[in-house]
Amino acid sequence: MSTGTGLNDGATSGHGREWYRTTVSRPRRTTIAAVAELAGVSTATVSRVLSGVSPVTETTRERVQAAVEALNYRPSDLTRAVFAGRSNTIGVLFADMRSRYYVGLIEGISRIANASDTLAYLAAGNRDNAQDRRILSLMDSHRVRGLITAAQDNDDIILAMAQSGTECVYITRRPTVDHPRIHSIRLDNVAAGRLAWEHMSNIGRTRPLLVNLSPQRDTTRERTAGFFDAAREVGVELNSGNTFGLSSLDKVSDELVERIRDGFASGAIDSVVATTGVATFRAYEALTRTGLHVPDDVAILGFDDFDWAEYLSTPLTVISQPTVEMGSAAAELILTEPGTSQQLTFPPQLIVRESTRGRQKSPFPQAKLNDSGKADPA
Repeated sequence: MSTGTGLNDGATSGHGREWYRTTVSRPRRTTIAAVAELAGVSTATVSRVLSGVSPVTETTRERVQAAVEALNYRPSDLTRAVFAGRSNTIGVLFADMRSRYYVGLIEGISRIANASDTLAYLAAGNRDNAQDRRILSLMDSHRVRGLITAAQDNDDIILAMAQSGTECVYITRRPTVDHPRIHSIRLDNVAAGRLAWEHMSNIGRTRPLLVNLSPQRDTTRERTAGFFDAAREVGVELNSGNTFGLSSLDKVSDELVERIRDGFASGAIDSVVATTGVATFRAYEALTRTGLHVPDDVAILGFDDFDWAEYLSTPLTVISQPTVEMGSAAAELILTEPGTSQQLTFPPQLIVRESTRGRQKSPFPQAKLNDSGKADPA
C-alpha cells in the first residue's frame, strides 16, 4: 500500500516541483504601490509622507497613514536609505565575538540600539585585514547610519564613510584621521598601567615580566608606559628586559615558559603582568606549566575580567574595563550625531583575587630547580 501523499509525490517529479513553486509561493510583502493605490495617490506622495522630508496636506497624510495601517505596510529599511541617504542600522566590526571584552561591548551597543529601534549588524574580521576591508565596504554599501569598529587599518574607507555622512566610532584605539564624524571610545590605558604597578608593588612584587601580543599597538604601548612610569617614580627602573612579546596565540609559548622559569630561578622575576586580554590566557597557561606556585612563587595579573577568571584553581586578579558602558557610549554617539569629534576615555578597575594576594613563604628554595625545570621540595 502506498503511503505517499499527492503533494509529496508530485513534488518529487520535475512537473510536480514546478507546480509546487507556482502554486505554493511565499506570501509577498505589501508594496508601496499597493499603499498608493489604496490611498489614491502616487508612490512619490507615499514616500514623502513616510519620510517626512517634504510637506503634504493633512488630508493626504491621513489617507496614506490609513492605507499603511490597513495593509500593515512596513517600509523596507533599504528603501528608506535610498530616500534618506542612510539606513537605521549600526555596523559593528570587531576582531572576534568570543572575547569577554567584545561581548561586553556588544551588550552595551545592543541596549542602546534596541531602545531606539535601531538594528546592529555584527561582523567579525578574525584579525584579517583583507576581511575587515570587505566587511567595511559591505557596510558602507548598505548605508549604515553609524560604524563601531576595532579594525586596526583601513582608515581610508572609514574616512570616506564619515565624509559621506556616517558616524564612525573607533573602539580601543585613537583614529589616525580627523573628521567631525570620527570619534573614539577608549580605556585610560596609562592609568591602567599605573594601577597594575601600584597593586603589584603594594604586595611586594617589583620584578615583573610584562607579557604582550602586539607591542606597537596603542593599548600595549600606553599600558606599558603607565606601568614603567609609575615604577620609575618610586625608584624602580624597568626596561625592555622586563617585557616578553608573544609571537602567536595558537598555542602556549614554550619560550615564555622557559623565560619565567629562568627568571624565577635567577631572582629576576617575581610576577607576571599580561597587558591585554588575549595575552592573559597564554601568560596564565605558561605560568602553570612552569611548576611554580601562584602566587607564592610568582604572582600574576591580567587584563579583562573573563568569565573563567574567578573559577581558576588560583582565581585571577585583573584590570577590568567597563565594556558595557563603553559600548553604550559608542552607540549613543552615533544616534546623537554630536557634530564634532568626540574622544572619550573610561577609567580602569582593579579586581583583586588570589593570584596576587601578597607574598607568602614559598615551600621551595627559590633558585633550586630540577632538570625538568620544576622546583625540588626542600
